[in-house]
Amino acid sequence: MLRKFSLNRLPKPIPRRLQRGLGLMSAIFVITIMAVVVVGLSSLVVSSKESYGYELMSVRAFLLAESGGQMAISHLLLESASDCSGLPSQLPPAELQSCTLQLTCPNVSVDGIDYFTIESTATCGSGLDQAIRKLTLRVQR
Repeated sequence: MLRKFSLNRLPKPIPRRLQRGLGLMSAIFVITIMAVVVVGLSSLVVSSKESYGYELMSVRAFLLAESGGQMAISHLLLESASDCSGLPSQLPPAELQSCTLQLTCPNVSVDGIDYFTIESTATCGSGLDQAIRKLTLRVQR
């Protein structure tokens, strides 16, 4: 036989003493999840900052090596010099004070034509943060 259900009958409420602590457990769970997210984001920001610093040193070293090569080409072709002596190894901008530049320009003469191999090596930083870039250029005069 079918039972009749009435809307007037509501289920008995659960006693208050059995409902205690759910809010506290939920709050602790949310705080724990938020702490994990904050720790993850902070470690991501720190590693991103370090990689930016390494990239900056690397770019400085590359651009210094490229500038040194261009200085050597100008010195050899416009001033008709026989080698790279007399070119500066330290450049004036304050950003490049931790950088050094080494230039070598050996030449070979073949059938009266001078061929120069310009090796420009730039070093920026020191220790673990050191970046070294080396460019080799060939020029004929």
